Amino acid sequence: MLKKQLSHFLSLLIVAALVVTGLPVNVLANDTNGTSNTAKTLEEEIKFDSSSAAEAPATDFQYTIEDSKVTIDVYIRSATEVVIPAEIEGYPVTSIGDCAFYGCSALTSITLPEGLTSIGDHAFYRCTSLTSITLPEGLTSIGNFVFSECSALTSINIPNSVTSIGNYAFYVCSALTSITLPERVTSIGDRAFDYCESLTSIKVLDNNSNYSSAEGVLFDKNKTELICCPAGKEGNYIIPNSVTSIGDYAFEFCSSLISITIPEGLTSIGDHAFLCCDSLTSIALPEGVTSIGDHAFGRCTSLTSITLPEGLTSIGNGAFYGCSALTSITLPEGVTSIRERTFAWCDSLTSITIPEGVTSIGDWAFSECSALTSITLPEGLTSIGWDAFSDCSALTSINIPEGVKSIGDDAFAFCDSLISIVVPKSIKSIGNRVFEGCLKFKNVYYTGTEAEWDAIEIAANNDSLNNATIHFNYVPGAIPDEITPSEDSNVVVDTDKSLIFGIAAESKPADVIAQFKGSENIQIVGKDGNALADDALVGTGCKVQLIENGEVKD
Repeated sequence: MLKKQLSHFLSLLIVAALVVTGLPVNVLANDTNGTSNTAKTLEEEIKFDSSSAAEAPATDFQYTIEDSKVTIDVYIRSATEVVIPAEIEGYPVTSIGDCAFYGCSALTSITLPEGLTSIGDHAFYRCTSLTSITLPEGLTSIGNFVFSECSALTSINIPNSVTSIGNYAFYVCSALTSITLPERVTSIGDRAFDYCESLTSIKVLDNNSNYSSAEGVLFDKNKTELICCPAGKEGNYIIPNSVTSIGDYAFEFCSSLISITIPEGLTSIGDHAFLCCDSLTSIALPEGVTSIGDHAFGRCTSLTSITLPEGLTSIGNGAFYGCSALTSITLPEGVTSIRERTFAWCDSLTSITIPEGVTSIGDWAFSECSALTSITLPEGLTSIGWDAFSDCSALTSINIPEGVKSIGDDAFAFCDSLISIVVPKSIKSIGNRVFEGCLKFKNVYYTGTEAEWDAIEIAANNDSLNNATIHFNYVPGAIPDEITPSEDSNVVVDTDKSLIFGIAAESKPADVIAQFKGSENIQIVGKDGNALADDALVGTGCKVQLIENGEVKD
């Protein structure tokens, strides 16, 4: 191979030298052994190169000859129109290698030779001016990313000889409107037609043994798995009753679908199945569905409600992340874990019901759920992951149940409204920066002793926690139901008029708080509703409030 490339290079140098000296010139075409077997004059060679309809000369390519077959490795020119020769050095061109025309953004048309059998990965990746292409009969495989991001490609003819189409083969071909798959295709890679926003129809010829189509949607042969709904499909779509599974990426980027009706026989929803269906407002899953894949409904920004069936047992990572219009959700009893980013960036979510069987809350599970004011964690919970509730800016309090052993890094960081938290004595470790940026955080109600608290492994960068008041031996539910003066206090509460008498003049908040039962849950606020500073004076118009887990109880 090296000898052949040097031979071409030396030939060009010789031609250049002879032109300069004015001597007669013959251009030698070498066989694979490097010996001369033909000759053409320079005038003939120039005429061949300059013909717009002619094949591109071999010198426009880097190529490899192996087993008497030529592979085009790299196109080294920048023409707008290219005709790949059928032969180079007397050998047939049978394949286009990986990345051969990668990024040839000026290329508007290309003619492929009849003997071509394979096109390698990324071969025409980002040919952004290429509008159409005809693939020759005899081609058997289209590699991964071959036409990916060919954003001007409006049509393509796939010959009947093709048996396999690689991963992302037509990914982001945003001008492609329809595609027909021939009878012999037996393998279609992941996301082959993904993000083709103008694609409204994928048609499969009837005699194909592996695939079928209906209403422009791609299925397996028996229509039990929905493989790909074209991204340009609009309005309402009813999935056929025969479908039992929705494949990975099946409806990804179908941004114009308003509603999707799911059949009763469905049992599983694949990864990224409805990702970025941002016009979908609601969806009901039938009772037979047992699993929802990773990011299945991620970034469905118009989704306001979803019905989850009782038989559901598995919800994947990020299943509902970025569902910014979702306001509430109830998880069925069979769910045992809330995984990474499951509800992250659901910033309209105000309530969620978590079943008792949930044992773990994953990293970033509720991160940036900024409308969430309260949440009840189940008794069987054992761990809370990194950033699990970070940036939940409306969350005022949280009760961590007995049995939880660890709280991950930044678990409640930047929860701006968080005032207090109940921590069980089962806790063994607290990660970094757990309450960082929690400017109102003041109280920790710990169910264990001071010695047990000291035994907890608390990571660095926890100033907010270290500066909080730790209330030891806390008994959940011990907070009084109403504001009640201490037995040794002269304070009188008139519940009918909501007035308190007997507060000494010029009393400070701490002095007043000490006059009531459950004083650790009493706060004094001024007329503006804000808590009084420690050195302020309590007077007429101030309010005494009973707080439970950060919420005003009385």
